[in-house]
Amino acid sequence: MTDRDVFGIIVRTVGLMITLAAAWLILLGLFGLISASGQVAGLLFYGIPALFVGLWLLRGARSVVSFAFSKDQGENG
Repeated sequence: MTDRDVFGIIVRTVGLMITLAAAWLILLGLFGLISASGQVAGLLFYGIPALFVGLWLLRGARSVVSFAFSKDQGENG
């Protein structure tokens, strides 16, 4: 397993954590819409962009890794 592979796993893990946290914020915001809570706008304001960032990290990890590592990097040692 190369450094590139480890970095890709880390990027995808961070993306998964952000996606799960954003999904929780959006879920709380939707529950707030049902109960007419005052926190709805703030939860959705932070939840929706975070969901897009998390999904981008999950799906676009290859582009992040290729940006971080050039073609000749990524081998151990």
